[in-house]
Amino acid sequence: MSHFQNATLKALNAQSSEQRSIQTRQSQEQRALSRTTEVSHQDKTMNGKTITCVIFICLTCAALTEGMALKSLGTELRCQCINKESRFIHPKRIQNVELFPSGPHCGNAEVIATMKTGKKICLEPTAPWVKILIKAIMENQKL
Repeated sequence: MSHFQNATLKALNAQSSEQRSIQTRQSQEQRALSRTTEVSHQDKTMNGKTITCVIFICLTCAALTEGMALKSLGTELRCQCINKESRFIHPKRIQNVELFPSGPHCGNAEVIATMKTGKKICLEPTAPWVKILIKAIMENQKL
């Protein structure tokens, strides 16, 4: 083999090894990109699950506190009632009723019923059955 052939073989081997290293780097980059895409997809999935859990917890809390007085939640605001219950509640289930007329503390008249279970519920003062209940309480106080 001549010196020229040896040099050509060395150059081809060098070129071949350079191509292999380029292919190896490209393969590594593709794997890294694939992992990044997988992690990104997992992050999106986790974010979706987290958001779903937060929304579920908020809706559950809203459903559980429907019609409850804020006073029973330990929060003092000017008005104690956020939501008012207008559906009929049998008087046998009610332990106590508190009347708060409108005034500087709150622009709305508030009626808060304490149930025999201890739960406090804000009643809608304009509901017909609540008006009858208030009238009966007022008459009992006059006696």
